[in-house]
Formats: sequence, structure tokens, C-alpha cells
Amino acid sequence: MKRIPIYPFLFSIFPPLALLANNITEVEYQVIIRPLLISLGLSVVLFFSLRLISRDWHKAALLTGLILVLLYSYGQVYDFLQNHPVFGHNFGRHRILIIFYILIMVIGSWFILRKDSKNISTSYFLNFLSIFLLIYPFYRVISFTIGSETNNQSGKALEIIDQSISIPKNPPDIYYIIPDGYTRADALQRDLHFDNSNFITELRRLGFYVADCSRSNYKNTQRSLSSSLNMEYLLAIQATLKIDAFKDGNYAQLIRHSLVRTLLEEVGYKTIAFDTDYAWTRLKDADIFYTPDNSQTIYTSIQPFETMLLQSTAFLILLDTQSSVLQRTIQNINYPYSHHIERVHLILEKLPRIPDIRGPKFTFVHLLSPHAPYIFAPDGQILSNPADNVGKENNASYEENKRKGYLSQVQFDNNQLLVIVKTILTNSKTPPIIIIQGDHGLDEENRSVILNAYYLPGNGNELLYPQISPVNTFRIILNTYFGTHFELLPDISYRDVDSNNVVEETYPTCTR
Repeated sequence: MKRIPIYPFLFSIFPPLALLANNITEVEYQVIIRPLLISLGLSVVLFFSLRLISRDWHKAALLTGLILVLLYSYGQVYDFLQNHPVFGHNFGRHRILIIFYILIMVIGSWFILRKDSKNISTSYFLNFLSIFLLIYPFYRVISFTIGSETNNQSGKALEIIDQSISIPKNPPDIYYIIPDGYTRADALQRDLHFDNSNFITELRRLGFYVADCSRSNYKNTQRSLSSSLNMEYLLAIQATLKIDAFKDGNYAQLIRHSLVRTLLEEVGYKTIAFDTDYAWTRLKDADIFYTPDNSQTIYTSIQPFETMLLQSTAFLILLDTQSSVLQRTIQNINYPYSHHIERVHLILEKLPRIPDIRGPKFTFVHLLSPHAPYIFAPDGQILSNPADNVGKENNASYEENKRKGYLSQVQFDNNQLLVIVKTILTNSKTPPIIIIQGDHGLDEENRSVILNAYYLPGNGNELLYPQISPVNTFRIILNTYFGTHFELLPDISYRDVDSNNVVEETYPTCTR
């Protein structure tokens, strides 16, 4: 610790590891491999190059550490200054910040080079500091990964309610389709000035019941799906199972090995799922798990995680450059959506073919649209620059850009879902059960109002009602088709997830 300066290499590990720790519930831990190796390799090259220049190990270490701190802090400082004017002046400009960083580099280098290299107490302190900085992100990543993998492989059902279930003579296939962030028709009209009546009317013409006044039970994906797939509110799940129902690792367990899935598999249903690249909804142990074959491209195309990391560094200067020489490379970095597009296309391609698979099937589809990134035009064309459709929150046109991008994907979803639903209905030997249900809405005011549409063959639609919320979805389905006797729960939207506070009715009350 005192003699060997290891802190430059540990400092190089910290930025990608900290970013992973902050986003571990959204990405797979493998995304860190390439940026971690590049960052560590950069620190090694800098260290030994500066050793040749300075002819001193400790000075080389200090210079390397200084360069890494400046390199990895630039993008974050730039973003902070853009959003926080100082005395009414915006210092978030490259021409200002570059000069400031150059001054720090020059002054810091001069101070280090004239420093007495025999004073090695700095190495001891910086070694200790670098180790201390790594403790939490290491713990966060390792604990979540181990817990997630354990939950994914355990196969133990979270049995919340003791109910017997019987399979009907001609069991219907069940499709649970979650278009992420799809809000209700009246919210689209009132808040975004978009008339979605054509889509709703066509669903009804096909035999769907559309719950005009439906609200989600929770305001984000993991809580909403944990509740709907287990047919219970999280506070009740927590009390019954004696677990922290609001812990990240337990969300994964509640979704992957839900009560709904367990009951259906017990009577012979196959579970079919798709790779969403979203940690909580990747049912990798499903009977059929569709995933893109990206083994040839995973190390050649840029990942969203890597773009986030680059944008937090001094590389942001190049990303914002207008140089035609760098334009193509920068465009590839600023467009890290190839895997997202691939996964959406996989769902759209495979979902209409599921009726051809033999036997009863429970198909779980988490469609990451109309949620951002906003990259699909209504006709399915890929938008060349999704950043223009989203913008930054401090931009005056942010809300308008977001509205356009979101509505573009609402129309894309509408077109695709209608084709898929018609194909499924046509090709299914037994009339299927189809649920198209938003997990939450768009913004804070309409965050709880959702699209909620059901195709329940026979007389199933007669049991539905305008205010039905996701927590009662499978209670009605299992009661109607599988002989269970679940009581319907009050339809509640929660504001504070770890207390019993109900969402205040800030959105206009539905009158239908």
C-alpha cells in the first residue's frame, strides 16, 4: 500500500463500475467487460508512457491519476454546468470548460513534476482512497448479480395463495402483452392532443373489451408487473412471504417465477418469453425463450451502456464535434440502439407464429415501446437520429420533442399490434386469451392511467369493468377459465410504494 502506486489502475476501474452499479437493474453485468478492459488498458499505457517521460514511478502514477480524473469527470461537469447557470451565466460550453481543464492539467502537472518523489505518503492515501471508492459499486453489482442468478435458477414458486386450478377441456393460449408506458386514450387526447380512437375502435371490433378508466397499481415496470403477475399488492406479498417486496432482487423473482406462471405450468402450460435485455423481465428459464443471435455483433457494435460512459467523459467533446471526418464513427456511437431494434423486431416476428406451437401456452411479452428510446416511425422505419426526437430536459423544445417521439411509437405499436392480434385470432384453433396492458403511463400526471384491453373468449368480457386494474386481471381470467375462486381486490393506484398511501386523484376522473 505504501510502496506500490496501484491507484491509477483502480481509478480506471471505478467509472465503468460505478455506472454499472447505478444501472445494474437495467442491464446485464457483461456490458462492463469491454469498457473495463479499455479503461484499464488506457491507464496501463498512460502509466508506463509517463514513467518513461518522468523517470519516476510515483510521479507517473500521479500524472496518470490526474489525467484519468480529468478525463472521466469532464462530461459530468459539462452536464452539471449546462443545467446549473452560475450568476446567470451558462458555463456549460466546451470552449470554456476545455480551457479550464487545460489549466488544471498544466498546473497539476507542474506541481507533480517538481514534487519530491521520496514522499510516498501520497501513494498510501490514494491507494486507500481508490479501494474505498470501489467497495460500494463492487458490493452493489455482486450482490444483485448473485441474487438475480440465484432467483432465476431456483425455480421455486412464490406461492402466495393456496388455490386449486383445473385445466379446461380445450385450454386457450394466453398472451400477456405489455407495451411499456402505453397510456390511456383520454390521456393521449388531453395531454398529447392525439386521437387514439381508431385503434380502440378496431380492438373493439375484433372483440376486445377496452377498460376506459383503468389505472396501473404502481408507477413503474418492476412493481407493476410484480403485482399483476402475482395478483396481489406488494404490501400484502411482503406480509405473506416475509420478504422485502420492494427489493430489486425480489422484483426479479416475483416476475420470473410468478404465481400466474406457476399455476399455469402446473396444469401443463408452456411458458414462452422474449429476451428484452431488461433484467427483471428476462424469463431465461422459460420453456421457449427467444433471444437474438447477436454473438457476432456484440463486440463490434456500441452498447447503450458504453455510450452513457463515453458521454460522461472528455470524449463528449468529440461526440459534439461537427467534423465530417469523425461523423460516421460518432453517429455509430450516438446511435447505440441496434440491439434494442433487434429485440423489438424479434418479438414482432415471432409472436404471430406462436399459435403454431403445439400445446397450451402462456406467452409473456414485455414490448419496450412506446417507451423511449423513440426510434420507430409509425410505418416502422428507423429514425436516423433519435436524439433529435428526445432532446435534453433543459432544452425548451424537450416536451414537444418527447411528445412527437412517444406518439410516433404509439402509432407504430398500434399498427403492429393490430396485425399481430388478427394473425393470432385467425391461426388459433381454440380462441385465445389476449391481454394488451400498459405497465404505467407516460408522465407524472398521467403516469398511472394505462391502456388495458382484453380479449376473453366466450362470456369472459362480461366480467370486466371500466376501472379494472392489472392486479385483478388474472384473478378474473383464472376464475373464468380455470375454476379458481379469487376474490376481486379494490382497484388502487399507490403513490408511496412502501406505505399504504393511495395516489391522489390528480388526473381528471374518468366518466365513462
